[in-house]
Amino acid sequence: DQPYLAAFDVRTGELVESFRPVLDDQVKALAVLPDGRLAVGGNFLNANGSPAPAFVVLDPETGATDPGSTTRVINYTGGLPPRVRSLDVQGDYLYLGGAFTHLTGGDYPRESYARNLGRIRWDSGTPDTTFNPLLNGTVVSLDASPDGSRVYAAGYFDLGPEAIRAGAFRTDDHGSVIPWHVDFSIPGGHEGRLAYQQAVREVDDRVWLGGSEHMLFSYDRETLAELSTNITIQGGDFQAIHPSGGHVYAGCHCSESNYEGA
Repeated sequence: DQPYLAAFDVRTGELVESFRPVLDDQVKALAVLPDGRLAVGGNFLNANGSPAPAFVVLDPETGATDPGSTTRVINYTGGLPPRVRSLDVQGDYLYLGGAFTHLTGGDYPRESYARNLGRIRWDSGTPDTTFNPLLNGTVVSLDASPDGSRVYAAGYFDLGPEAIRAGAFRTDDHGSVIPWHVDFSIPGGHEGRLAYQQAVREVDDRVWLGGSEHMLFSYDRETLAELSTNITIQGGDFQAIHPSGGHVYAGCHCSESNYEGA
């Protein structure tokens, strides 16, 4: 019995019985920190018997809560608890995306405003107050570029024509917007709920974006101009993107046909 988060031996597939974190709700994101600790985000409110709303750092061997981690995720909107949907480590920072308004911890005892997308020092857990794109909707997926210059986000936010449901943000300029005009697969573009995006990933010279109404599109990394389109029938949205062996793989709950160039 090991709900929400379990570990398996990468060589044999056997359950690692010594890894026993106790969480009270879903895990949505994992990130291995450079020192080997495991950052965990999700819908949970408690970890190992102590309050840990949406975020906790664990010992990778036992699943015990790291005693030196003091990061706390807070949400002051809608009367709802915070949610962390995506995590990514790049350089000195751990990026967090989800539904929240503030971060605190480490060397910053006050609450730092970070609406739905923010970053902390991975070593100390201290929020970076200089990075705050101020997104007005939930972030479902994020990806920090390998060169550290920008962060991509996908979800339900709308910052106007340059960042609707998907956005690119500079890491050295308070999270300012890099214009990205997404060509949605549905009539009416971003209007209504059907335009939400759920997966984003920079791979070499392209940025891949996947989401609702079966779309998986790619864009030029430098200009963010559209390079390719795929729309699948029947089924639902794309939810995961991963590069491996010179290919880009994407997962969805769709089936039957893929229309390339649609």
